[in-house]
Amino acid sequence: MRLFVAIDLSEGLKAALAELQARLRRAWAGTDVRWVDPAGIHLTLKFLGDVGAERVDAVIKALAQATAGVEPFELKIEGLGFFPSERRVRVVWVGVKEPTGRLARLQRQVEASLEPLGFAPEDREFVPHITLGRLKVPASIPGVGDLARQQLGRMPVREIVLMESRLSPTGATYRPVTIFRLA
Repeated sequence: MRLFVAIDLSEGLKAALAELQARLRRAWAGTDVRWVDPAGIHLTLKFLGDVGAERVDAVIKALAQATAGVEPFELKIEGLGFFPSERRVRVVWVGVKEPTGRLARLQRQVEASLEPLGFAPEDREFVPHITLGRLKVPASIPGVGDLARQQLGRMPVREIVLMESRLSPTGATYRPVTIFRLA
């Protein structure tokens, strides 16, 4: 199973992001962007990759421990960003802000709980973001302007999800494996 740990977004936020994608499609007509299906948009906390069925129970147990005692919190979604840079875009994303530090702590706890199971921690610092699209060939993106600061909404986080990703020629589809409610 191809697994990852994520925060699923509210339907209202997914609708706002779909609207933003539509605006970007029009503004960037002719730019070869593969847009993420709005129904599957999420905030990834940890990508696990291929995990054998015999290891899934251990992953679930580790994540249950990682989320124990974690209180719900609120995310603020705002601003457009690019990886690696605006001049050489490969990934188009929106930013995620959470001023209390709970999101960053939760992500660190998820990583720490999975490390004993052989899932190496990320080399890079966690930059919370929601991917909207990817470019096969890096390009400079025109006309960002006010979109870089646009506020898209807020969302309470009351749970995280262990998700399965199934790849197909038309893109990935996601299925929740287990939901972990926050205290």
